[in-house]
Amino acid sequence: MSLTINDVRRISDLARIDLSEESAKSSWAELNDILSMVEQIQSVDTTGVAPCRTLRWCSETSPR
Repeated sequence: MSLTINDVRRISDLARIDLSEESAKSSWAELNDILSMVEQIQSVDTTGVAPCRTLRWCSETSPR
């Protein structure tokens, strides 16, 4: 999924953030980079991996 510049403008309007055209374009690129990373993370096969319910539990059982 990627956002359009109009999506960024709509989000900024909903958040009541005044963005200049330059800031909107910069935010557009950054948001699309973030969404791309999220898509990569979602594509990882986690079959057989138990959910991590707390960070403490995960750090105690993780190899160091």
